[in-house]
Amino acid sequence: MKKITLSTLFFCLLSGLALNAQEKKAFSKKTAQQTIQLNATNQAHKDEAGTVRCLTTENEDRLQTLYPNRYSTEEFENWLAPKVAEMKQKMAAQKTMGTNTVVTIPVVVHVIHNGDAVGSNENISDTRVASQITVLNEDYRRMAGTPGYNTNAVGADTEIEFCLAQTAPDGSLTSGIDRVNLSGYTWNNTNVEGVLKPQTQWDPTQYFNIWVCEFGGDLGGILGYAQFPSNSGLGGLNTNGGAANTDGVVLDWRCFGSSDYAAGSYFSSYDKGRTLTHEIGHCLGLRHIWGDSSSCVVNATDSAQDYCPDTPAAADANYDCNADYDSCTLAAGNDMTENYMDYTNDTCMNVFTQDQKTRMLTVLANSPRRVELLSSTVCNAPNPEDYDGKVEINSINSTACSNVITPIVELTNLGNITLTSATISYYIDANTPATYNWTGSLAYGASETITLPSATISDNNAHVYYATIASVNGTSDMVASNDSSSYPFQTDAAIDMNSTITLEVQPDLYGSEITWEITNAAGAIVYSGGPYNDGTATQNPFTGAYTFSNIDPLDTQSIPLSVGCYTFTIYDSYGDGICALADLGYPEADGYYSLQSDGVEFAGGCDYTDSESVSFSVYDALSTESFNLEQISLYPNPAGNTLNINIGNNELPTSYSIYNTLGQRVLNKGIENAQDLQINTSALATGVYVVKIESGSESVALQFIKK
Repeated sequence: MKKITLSTLFFCLLSGLALNAQEKKAFSKKTAQQTIQLNATNQAHKDEAGTVRCLTTENEDRLQTLYPNRYSTEEFENWLAPKVAEMKQKMAAQKTMGTNTVVTIPVVVHVIHNGDAVGSNENISDTRVASQITVLNEDYRRMAGTPGYNTNAVGADTEIEFCLAQTAPDGSLTSGIDRVNLSGYTWNNTNVEGVLKPQTQWDPTQYFNIWVCEFGGDLGGILGYAQFPSNSGLGGLNTNGGAANTDGVVLDWRCFGSSDYAAGSYFSSYDKGRTLTHEIGHCLGLRHIWGDSSSCVVNATDSAQDYCPDTPAAADANYDCNADYDSCTLAAGNDMTENYMDYTNDTCMNVFTQDQKTRMLTVLANSPRRVELLSSTVCNAPNPEDYDGKVEINSINSTACSNVITPIVELTNLGNITLTSATISYYIDANTPATYNWTGSLAYGASETITLPSATISDNNAHVYYATIASVNGTSDMVASNDSSSYPFQTDAAIDMNSTITLEVQPDLYGSEITWEITNAAGAIVYSGGPYNDGTATQNPFTGAYTFSNIDPLDTQSIPLSVGCYTFTIYDSYGDGICALADLGYPEADGYYSLQSDGVEFAGGCDYTDSESVSFSVYDALSTESFNLEQISLYPNPAGNTLNINIGNNELPTSYSIYNTLGQRVLNKGIENAQDLQINTSALATGVYVVKIESGSESVALQFIKK
């Protein structure tokens, strides 16, 4: 499952050569989404200086390749659509009447980090975020006495301001800074667009989303890029500017913020916050001042340039503050190197023009996910109801090879009256709800993590766990929208040892890459298989079609296992799983694996990278009285006010007793249902204890610490 490049494909088409194991790189899973190509201007500067000021144009080209239907008819001969003319008339009337209105855009800054402390590396400080908002307001308001002020005759106060949101999507108070630990990723273009943005974005109709991360891969050396607006009615912009869940601006952290206001590491020459000023200009409909074109032809509608006639014609980007550049000598005026939409250093930039202002205000008045921002109220602090509790399921904990789950929920007070009690209703799928009564003290904005009673699941099917606030402080919650939470989960499979356990492995074309193993609870390998043999791929020199032969046949293994916990792992040494060829139109050369109990599959697949693991347990259904001591455990340990007994696949024990270090029994209880496996240890003093768990004539003693 390797690379099919155009050159290799063309060569094979002419020669009809067969592919052997050493020629596997003829196959690839690359897609248009994974490839972003620098234009000549940016490539030249990256080769010379190692950085690229802005990738917005290339990102637009990538999106057009990925979504061919995004094109629309561009009105190049009408450089501004009728709505722009209407905006100009409106602005002129407001100026005459002295009633110009300043618009405010609410911002959320998603700081994407890999676990570094706040203020370290990509997990930038709050001060640095605040410095960037300061720069935006100085630049967009042409603020006197700041670096954003200019005396240019066409320089404009855009009358656009920015504020950090104070109300989060769940209605709680926020700083407008959303810190998210997404470690393990290289932030290339594919991961930014497919993972970073969709997983962290706040509602783009209520928040202008800005992401800060450390770029890598094909984004290495890039400062930032933006997404153009949709349906703006402006010349030079497509009707469909891009997907809603990727809308916003993403920047490398080393050009975010201003060294004038916040210390830290910055890219040289890009340390004054102007990269974001530039990229937000794109989000509001501005093009680069040279129109991303080397042409100096500027007709009456400015159709070959940036659709703003008051920015003089330019044929290329500029990279320093020299005011004497004139790349279009036959057109009036030198290049406007001080314009925010050029590529000059941060210290050079300080101008938006009147036409650029009109264009941005037109976008804000008409474009989806822009016009809604003007009526958003999230810059205001939330106005909490008297009683407003929020419940959210954080996780469903399940010990490996166990059908016992333990839900962890978070209770938050979003009301202005302290929460002292709450009743939480919980259930699985459509089962009858049970209730959990919480007591404590939560002031506004405070949260507490709660461990709900464990539950035993009798299968490994997909399930959904639900938790809902039934009441707070003995009365009804006043905001129902955040009272409920759901969480999908699935436990490990539990297999009867008396059934026939079968493993099927169908190798793909590259069987030599495939190995597998089954390990027990101690990590010892009890069964293993592979590698297999490689097949042969032969290309027809006339049609270009491939045929495949000599692929290893289905490997079927009977796997007798004793009672215990096991993990099956299948590996691929190349790192692309065993069913990537279907993406290239050759499913007949793919493989799969299947684990079955009496012919019924309980685990299987093929689409993974380096490896995929499945845990399952084996029990003896003919000896249900057997008490498997190895499966019994306690958590959390050390414990706070709650200690849980995990019984694995055992039947419910009959009782438990707790003893202190003097051998005195301090607690004893019979076990009648799964809820009895959750022990209230709040009355115990800090120290070391032993829990003795009994089932008939068998017992196990486990030590725990009470914090």
